[in-house]
Amino acid sequence: MPAEAGVDSASFCVSFTVCFDDWTTLVRQSFVDAANQMKAKGELPYTRIVSGDIEEQKLAVVPADVGVDGRERASFRQVRA
Repeated sequence: MPAEAGVDSASFCVSFTVCFDDWTTLVRQSFVDAANQMKAKGELPYTRIVSGDIEEQKLAVVPADVGVDGRERASFRQVRA
């Protein structure tokens, strides 16, 4: 990749890696947070992009046969791979 004006490629790569690590940590934690909300409430509202700027509101629901006891047995945590 060609270096940008005023930015050497080594510092760009280091900066990108740090940003990428922060972003992936945030994404992993978002999945854990969503799973914990499903565990606690049994459902999770979310927005799905249909096309372009058209969105659709949806609701993810834990199946009824899982029940509160089944949800209580689950645990979710973020680990570093």
